[in-house]
Amino acid sequence: FHDFAHEKTMRDARLVARVVAQAVLLDDTTYLDEKLLFWFRTIIQSFGLTPQFVQVAYGAMKEGYQEKMSERAFAEVEPLFDRLIQVLSDFPEPEVARV
Repeated sequence: FHDFAHEKTMRDARLVARVVAQAVLLDDTTYLDEKLLFWFRTIIQSFGLTPQFVQVAYGAMKEGYQEKMSERAFAEVEPLFDRLIQVLSDFPEPEVARV
């Protein structure tokens, strides 16, 4: 990839966390879809990532939040992380996988 891959990955992770938090506060799971997931999936696809890589990467993010949050707080965001993983990894395998 390129010199700024790590910085952009961290930026994207913060964006995902911010939109998940907004969806929780609004009590609106469609907010997550409309504001982030469908658009972001096209970006992920354009990088040649595989659905399996996306599942593992965002699954790790979900686990990290689970470790840091109280059980009650995590119960609020867990369905959103599940939705996030489902939507972001719902695309065909790339012809040439980069990861």
